[in-house]
Amino acid sequence: MTGAEKTFPAPERQGVKGVFEEAKRLCALLKSGEAFQLLGSEGMARSFTASLLWALSKGPVVVVLPDIKTRDRVAREIAAIRRLLEPSLKTPESAGILRFPSWELAPYMDEWMHPKVSALRVKGLHALLSGVPVAFLTTPEALLPRLPSPKRLREGFATLTVDMRIDDRDSFLRDLVYRGYTRVAATELPGDFSVRGGVVDLYSPVEDAPARLEWEGDEIVSLRVFDPVTQRTIRPITTYTIAPVMEHFPPLSVDEVQRKLYAREVPREGKKEIRRLIHDISRGESVENRIWLSPFLFDLSSDIFSYLPSKVPILWWDPEVCLSSLERTYDKIREEYDKRKKGFPLFAEPESLFLSPVEIEDELESHPLAAFGLCLAKGRELKPISVFEGKAFQPKDARDTRRMAWPVSVIARETRRLRGEGVEVWIAEASKKERQRLEEALLAEDLPLPVLPSLNLDVESQGGVVIGEIPEGFLLPKLRFALLSRLRSWTSARKTGPRPESVRVSDLAVFREGDPLVHLDYGIGLYRGLKHVDVLGRTGEFLVMEYAKGDKLFVPIDRLDAIQRYVGSGDAPPPLDTLGTPSWEKKKARLREDVAKIARELLELYATRKAVKGYAFGTWTEGLQEFEAAFPFQETPDQKKAIEDIYRDMTSEIPMDRLVCGDVGFGKTEVAMRAAFKAVMEGKQVAVLVPTTVLAEQHYVNFSQRFSPYPVRVELLSRFRSQAVQRAVVADLKAGKVDIVIGTHRLLQRDVKFRDLGLLIVDEEHRFGVTHKELLKKLSATVDVLTLTATPIPRTLQMSLSGLRDLSLINTPPRARLPISTRIARFRKDIIVEGIERELSRGGQVFFVHNRVKTIGKMTRLIQDLVPSATVAFAHGQMDERTLEDVMLAFMRREIDVLVCTTIIESGVDIPNVNTLFVHHAEQFGLSTLYQLRGRIGRSDRQAYAYFLIPHRAVLPKEAVKRLQSLQEFSTLGSGFKLAMMDLNMRGGGDLLGRRQSGRIAEVGFELYMNIIEEEVKKLKGQWVEPRAPVDLKLPFTMLIPEAYIPEMGLRLMFYRRLSKMEDAREVTAVAEELKDRFGPLPVETERLLEVVRLKAWLSEKGVTTLQGKENEIVIGFSEDSIVDRERLVTLIQEDPEHFRLAPSQKLVIRMKLPEDFDGYLQKVFSVLKQLLGYDKNSE
Repeated sequence: MTGAEKTFPAPERQGVKGVFEEAKRLCALLKSGEAFQLLGSEGMARSFTASLLWALSKGPVVVVLPDIKTRDRVAREIAAIRRLLEPSLKTPESAGILRFPSWELAPYMDEWMHPKVSALRVKGLHALLSGVPVAFLTTPEALLPRLPSPKRLREGFATLTVDMRIDDRDSFLRDLVYRGYTRVAATELPGDFSVRGGVVDLYSPVEDAPARLEWEGDEIVSLRVFDPVTQRTIRPITTYTIAPVMEHFPPLSVDEVQRKLYAREVPREGKKEIRRLIHDISRGESVENRIWLSPFLFDLSSDIFSYLPSKVPILWWDPEVCLSSLERTYDKIREEYDKRKKGFPLFAEPESLFLSPVEIEDELESHPLAAFGLCLAKGRELKPISVFEGKAFQPKDARDTRRMAWPVSVIARETRRLRGEGVEVWIAEASKKERQRLEEALLAEDLPLPVLPSLNLDVESQGGVVIGEIPEGFLLPKLRFALLSRLRSWTSARKTGPRPESVRVSDLAVFREGDPLVHLDYGIGLYRGLKHVDVLGRTGEFLVMEYAKGDKLFVPIDRLDAIQRYVGSGDAPPPLDTLGTPSWEKKKARLREDVAKIARELLELYATRKAVKGYAFGTWTEGLQEFEAAFPFQETPDQKKAIEDIYRDMTSEIPMDRLVCGDVGFGKTEVAMRAAFKAVMEGKQVAVLVPTTVLAEQHYVNFSQRFSPYPVRVELLSRFRSQAVQRAVVADLKAGKVDIVIGTHRLLQRDVKFRDLGLLIVDEEHRFGVTHKELLKKLSATVDVLTLTATPIPRTLQMSLSGLRDLSLINTPPRARLPISTRIARFRKDIIVEGIERELSRGGQVFFVHNRVKTIGKMTRLIQDLVPSATVAFAHGQMDERTLEDVMLAFMRREIDVLVCTTIIESGVDIPNVNTLFVHHAEQFGLSTLYQLRGRIGRSDRQAYAYFLIPHRAVLPKEAVKRLQSLQEFSTLGSGFKLAMMDLNMRGGGDLLGRRQSGRIAEVGFELYMNIIEEEVKKLKGQWVEPRAPVDLKLPFTMLIPEAYIPEMGLRLMFYRRLSKMEDAREVTAVAEELKDRFGPLPVETERLLEVVRLKAWLSEKGVTTLQGKENEIVIGFSEDSIVDRERLVTLIQEDPEHFRLAPSQKLVIRMKLPEDFDGYLQKVFSVLKQLLGYDKNSE
């Protein structure tokens, strides 16, 4: 019970000073070990109170919240409040908000915890052990697991410092492995480490970024953190904490494990399993995925509460909801154990793995406690306190309560009203422009309020405007305090976290041994790796290509710009060219003849579109800023760029034709909505064309909700609507009464006419057939067109990469998303049961894709039999539309657990609660379809699982295997564009403008084919500039990147290719800095290579085609447009024929004694070049 009703003294002060005094009073209660219940505190007012309690406690606080969604929302709210309170609170730098996750896996199944989840848990435990003043936000499920004792875990932490001596580096590396780190080629995730010469990279779970350590002898001479995506240094540091990768630490010895396991009474099969486990462990095999075994491998004598500092306050959100959640989770664990232990006797009992709900409740109630919401404590008295009773700000007589942001005029009017009622009003506003508008509106109400940098709690005040942002305003009536905001949802207050760089298209293609490559001068051969070859007594590294008859071509590393990856027009391997024959040049000549005609057609098509005069939208659109502010997340940099590109296109008279390529869930729909808002607000109609009825329905719901605060009519045209409704919508479209229409190919039918169509948005264009695309061309002739896609089909991508369509890439993923765990497996019932039960055990839902309508009912019955506790239904495109709509809506409402369906879900279906996917007969799907299907899960911050099932005994075609392996390779979000390139590589170039060019593409490869098209188009436009002739540069020195410096061949090849394409000395300097940063001091051979690349870039610019240096001779060749002083050349040859002569090849031969060392040799070469060309080495 809540105990006797006790009255809390009425506040002596009101306004911000009163808030401060009452919050200090609550903190004093918590410090004395008291427990109380805060009545009537809801929403943002609750987060405000919690933030004050954390700030004033000057130490850590634990906040227990009912679920992940609430945890993340409250984390953002508390962070926003803290920013408003700074710098008056003088918070230590170590203070921060930590989200402590649950395991997010089923304990009695063989599953790996994702490294990021494990890292967050270790980081949270480390923060509690360190006593730093963090806000430790968690959920009931995260409190369940038993843990090693704090003393044992603390042994796994160590601090590295600059100048630290480590006598045995190999021992240090073994120690990392002991702590659970994995040696990899490039350190990207928590728990990774990599070694390159004197450089060690490692990513500690308790740090925000990986660190790069440089050794000299036995001393660490440099410590710096680096970006795991770019691998470049961010800044130097002086200390770095290493920690165990897993919370289960330290591992027991093999003897201890063996003793514990054999001590169990198990049947014969169990002993056989024990012997197998002991064998695996003794060989060093990781057993981290066997959570059910952990009590036998680790000392789990403690729990999360053992890590809490003495008298740490606990803020408990909705205690009864939390306890109910705990009991449900624990019951599911117990049920799973009882069901699975029969077949496997080694499972540890739930009691040895987890605390019970009763134990957790007892622990929570033994700490100072502030309960937000109903708390039926078992025996402890909780004082009811209502002084912080609070509610969301709602303007009086507000006409439209659906608005996502209030106009400043409303805020000014409400400020006057509240101040008239004796309330001290503060207004949070982050935008400088909006603050100026707010000041003007307040002055109009005769309410001049000061603009202050923060909310100072310890000063008497009459209110003001504070620089900052909260998602919604609130009112504390008893304290006569209001903190208002224009916003009613999140904008930039939401942190997005670090973002990876956008994908560089040139870096997407990775050569693998055996891949067909195209050499621009010699034709198609097979890649056979990098090899060291001695030339003129010096070692060089060459890319080796194998041609017909087994002939080999050794390509110097400085000529890799002549190499392209071969992409044909289909799956067939290309015929290899024969060295020493003119066949390759003949192929290119034939191609140029064909391409010239295609280039003219392409140019005419796009020139026609550019020549058409469309509607130019205004640069300013009323209400657009408010509409943008209502977006509940901060825009990513790529999103902002895409939006800017679209607005710029729309304000031009030339009709927009832009492709936005962004991975699933990366915010393409929001980009489209902003374009739609701009069009509608200027009196134009918008059509949104989608490939499926389900996606149309979902877009209709999303657009309707987003535009609901505005006088915008959104309608739907699909077979989900009756004929009568469709006829009415079509009539209203023609009359201009509908602003936005969302539909399937129904929009392309003859009866659909628009009064004034201004914008066409096409979602997943590749799903439409040829006929529909022809109709689409007619519809879009003069209007702005915006195409959205996650995995563009090759043809679409080809046009974009060729500069024929405008392309915007969105490659920055949402924060907190985990890569999707992708598994390729034979069709087995136990795998299906395991995956479904795991998802249902955490309250989720499952997609099971079975793309055969005839047998979908039979598959549904099989799954129902396998998992009787689940609610299973099926859906496919041939169902009656009403039935299909009912099934899909029921699934969205969580009334169905498992949906057996066809690829009807492929495009755009967005249900964050679905985080497990099965695809039956995955080998029969294309890569683009498989990727889209997988994109339907993993749309929350839960770990998602994708199972691609293949027939039990089938032998798969080579290309099917490659498609499935590609999906495993690209498991992270943001892979859509990379997969499009992979799909392009596998499916080939295909058709352009309806003309079959497969034969030509197969002959020369797609990249060269497109290069020639681009060249011909530029020639027709008069924009072609003849490329510089390549420089044949040879010097008698070893110039390469040693294997000891960069052991990974693919990484060396990447740097060689980048260097071979460089035309500017500054680019070379940037690569040199990157190499030194990532791999340590440059070897002599690499310094030479970089110096020669700089020289080569300059020689190319000056028209030098050859520079060959021997021991006592230099040969220089010039192009016709070289800047060499030819009169000077003639004079040199005539005056000094002993040292200067002209060879029959018209190259200048200079005979002279040259130094043996590289620097001296190059200096002598420089002096000659300076004579001829005015070269100054120091000028670069």
